[in-house]
Amino acid sequence: MQPTVLFDSVQELLPHTAPMMLLTEVLAWGNDFVEVLVDHNEPSIFSDQSGDVPIWVGIEYMAQAMMVFAGIQAKLRSDTIKIGFLLGAHQYKAYAPEFKFGTRALIKAELVFQEPDGVALFRCKIFDGNTLLAESEVKGFLPDNPDQLLGALR
Repeated sequence: MQPTVLFDSVQELLPHTAPMMLLTEVLAWGNDFVEVLVDHNEPSIFSDQSGDVPIWVGIEYMAQAMMVFAGIQAKLRSDTIKIGFLLGAHQYKAYAPEFKFGTRALIKAELVFQEPDGVALFRCKIFDGNTLLAESEVKGFLPDNPDQLLGALR
């Protein structure tokens, strides 16, 4: 018997569309982690004239990695993919000025805790090969009913 394919691409796991779909591929995942890839082979909405992406965009890469984790969990429960909210990045440390054009960034997000109300904390690191480019603890919120929350904010 063939194993069931949970998803075919990262696009199935995120509620994002272009130009904010920044992740390229899911490399690995488990009960408390996800590893995703960003190829910097084509200009993005954040690229400068040379194609480089500022290192602060790494916070969004981390947030999208967290949402991929949430998307995988939703798929495992046969639930719908929901939007989440970035609550903050604690001590974002950048060790390079940018993500260079032509490089691949590996984002590793490890679940630290997840509350029943939808708040979660991940320890995230971004690598180019073996070189650590950025790291942070990132907190997000995945509400049961995001449309209701967004309506209340309007």
